[in-house]
Amino acid sequence: MKKICFNILVLFFTLSTALYSQSDKNNANIWYFGDRAGIDFNSGTSVALIDGQIDTQEGIATICDNQGEFLFYTDGNTVWDRNHNPMPNGNNSLNGHYSATQTAIIVPNLSDTNLYYIFTVDAAENDLLNGLCYSVIDMTLPGNGTITNPLGDVKPTEMNIQLVTPVAEKVTAVLNPNQIDYWVIAHGWNNNTFYAYEVTSSGVDTIPIISNVGNIHSGGIDNNNAVGYMKSSPNHNKIALVNRSNGTIDLYDFDNSTGTISNEICITPNDPLIYGVEFSKYGEYLFIGGTQIISRYNISSGTLENITFDNPGYLYPDNVIRALQLGPDGKIYVSIRYYDYLSVISNPEDTNTVVLTINGVYLDVDGQGRDCRFGLPNIFYYKGWYNPVSISNIESLNEQIVHIYPNPFNNVTTFVISGLGEKEQYNFILYDLIGREVKEIKNISNNIFHLKRDNLTSGMYFYKFLNKKEIIATGKIIVN
Repeated sequence: MKKICFNILVLFFTLSTALYSQSDKNNANIWYFGDRAGIDFNSGTSVALIDGQIDTQEGIATICDNQGEFLFYTDGNTVWDRNHNPMPNGNNSLNGHYSATQTAIIVPNLSDTNLYYIFTVDAAENDLLNGLCYSVIDMTLPGNGTITNPLGDVKPTEMNIQLVTPVAEKVTAVLNPNQIDYWVIAHGWNNNTFYAYEVTSSGVDTIPIISNVGNIHSGGIDNNNAVGYMKSSPNHNKIALVNRSNGTIDLYDFDNSTGTISNEICITPNDPLIYGVEFSKYGEYLFIGGTQIISRYNISSGTLENITFDNPGYLYPDNVIRALQLGPDGKIYVSIRYYDYLSVISNPEDTNTVVLTINGVYLDVDGQGRDCRFGLPNIFYYKGWYNPVSISNIESLNEQIVHIYPNPFNNVTTFVISGLGEKEQYNFILYDLIGREVKEIKNISNNIFHLKRDNLTSGMYFYKFLNKKEIIATGKIIVN
């Protein structure tokens, strides 16, 4: 296909070193969870794995390197290396708990690719006594490997460093605007306190930013109100968590420059037995999992609606909905307890009907009884779908033309494109002024393309067209 050019000044975009690239999501390309279940996203499609050794009811965290090569995983108590063997210093030695909802989250030192932090939380069964702790994984340590071929190990001098206790069974992380540092966030128990710990290239700042805001988390039989997920939005400005103390999902604003949390919104779910929550990849919607239903909350409008299940007959008293987790492909994956499929919401951003495919990814491909339990990996998409764009060049091109009309526009605008090869397809991506990806449309094949405003606010946006090999055109539009 020839280059598509414009009758306007064209803005060519290059991605800065702080910018998202596909490798920034490769850290989540392999998952292990449930009863020896696993999936691999490296091919671009979720494929079942049959080498997982972990058998856990709830919390799990996994991590890959930037090429999608698997590194290690943990249930908050034991750390397994990439060969599925417990690390020598990480065998039944961490202060997390396999029955904590989010027993652990693994975050990288973004200035040293050999260092990772495992933040752990305790479970209600242990009265939450161990609180929030962290341990350091050094991938240059031999572990079960050799000096020349190390498999990594827990640093014995930096293990189970307690930050605060008690906290609920929840932990998440959010990137700082400098794209190097980030915040690890937990919620206190018997209080309304959020603790945000900053992690920099120098390590963990043990003095938290404290936000006393919103509902108190407390109570329940054996402290079971501590269960349920907490998630941060991929665009870094929202925190949502299950609050079983009053039966709500509590949504907050998060300032990732200061670590402060504010402005609580209480969402009353359509099913009181809530457990999992997850944001869509652009942060426009929050998905809430009950036992037999999943609801979608529109953050802009404040509306709540149940999504459609393609075959609800597979849900039984024991087969209930538990964790919801955003995948590196932008889909939301759902665990149904004791079910040998991983269910999937393939269209979470769709403005029309959103569907849960119950039989999404078959897990027990070798007939060994692999299935889901409660939890899915607690993933830190450290750069998320947040895309700062730097403009490297501006020039006028006149070889061929893309007409955009009207531009500016109110509700819908039309692109008329010359130069498309026969049967050639291309994708369209739209960015706001701070470089955040706000819309993506795939597999466009017509030379006339209509863009609806949907949830876009007024202002200027930058876009690019690309085929499978390259960016073929860029430009700007204005929404009135």
